[in-house]
Amino acid sequence: MNNFEGRTDIELTSEQKEFIYAAVMNDSGFDKGYVRVFAENLIRSESLHPSKGEKMPNEPSHCWTVILMHNMGIKQNGDVFLCVPTTDQEEFSIGNINRTRLTEIWGNERHLQVIQKLDQRMRGGFCDLRKCRHYRLNIVLEMAKKRSYIANLTCR
Repeated sequence: MNNFEGRTDIELTSEQKEFIYAAVMNDSGFDKGYVRVFAENLIRSESLHPSKGEKMPNEPSHCWTVILMHNMGIKQNGDVFLCVPTTDQEEFSIGNINRTRLTEIWGNERHLQVIQKLDQRMRGGFCDLRKCRHYRLNIVLEMAKKRSYIANLTCR
């Protein structure tokens, strides 16, 4: 939302942002810590996205959305990709639906290699997280993982 990639013509007003934030925060029924991060991602508060080269707060340990096979996009030419900032880099394409069925592309060796490459790229600090559609979701998943781990420790 809110002109996320800097190349769309959608810009939310302050009132629209407040409405979306309030709707998510007040009506979800989920833990408020997770929901707050999700709601902030929806409205793309610029204060949450430091300048290029600055460290992002709460950087996740992995690119969870890619690892969990949450991401997929198809370019106009049929190339299938997993990460918006890398769509123009052929090394990150997992195949082309004009030449191969998606069911044969998804989960194949190339797909798994690209997942690993993208995760290593993120962990190595080579991603511009300001351009990552799933950065905040990765934070939410990281928080859930940590909470689950702590819950498992206290139950023993």
